[in-house]
Amino acid sequence: MHSETIWRNLRKPFTVEHTKENLNKFILDIQRLEGEKRIFIESTGIYHLPIYNYLIEKNFSVAIINPLSMYKYASMNIRPGKTDRLDAITIANYGIDHWFKPYVDRTNPIVDYNQLRLLSRKYNQYINMRVKCRLTLLNITERTMPNIDKLLENDSQNIKSDKYNSFVAKFIHYDNISCLTEKQFVSEYKKWAKKEGYQQSERKVKQI
Repeated sequence: MHSETIWRNLRKPFTVEHTKENLNKFILDIQRLEGEKRIFIESTGIYHLPIYNYLIEKNFSVAIINPLSMYKYASMNIRPGKTDRLDAITIANYGIDHWFKPYVDRTNPIVDYNQLRLLSRKYNQYINMRVKCRLTLLNITERTMPNIDKLLENDSQNIKSDKYNSFVAKFIHYDNISCLTEKQFVSEYKKWAKKEGYQQSERKVKQI
């Protein structure tokens, strides 16, 4: 890259929040730069993967730098330091010094493994949150509709369905049931069950 182009493209370190809006603005800023564009990211376990994948989707050349290599490179600095700003400058300098070295292939199995590990962690966090929310809901409904969850065990083959949650979302509170006649509630229950794909048992409705 011509030295004049480098100076025109030079910017001080800045922060980019990992939101879609900020990442899109970041992408536009990169696209406005002149000359060849390559991006260097220090590996941070799984935390660099979302932005790495986002940049790959936008067809940028992205190099993942081993933290040990970055540590050794930074140690050569006669005035070492450790701040986000200094780290950004160090990584940028590393990128310039290693501009023509080979880059991590986007099909690298290690990257794929790390991405799966990230997804697994996110899935487990979601399941834990779902279980806690369900227990909270059970504690609330138990006060006005004891054992309602036992009467609403899943009878659907859809693993995504949750009859109890769906029922509470529909009727919200016991008062919304007790204000109806039995005939009205049977009708409302059957319409809800049909829409959600559950059995329309009149015996179950009368138990509720």
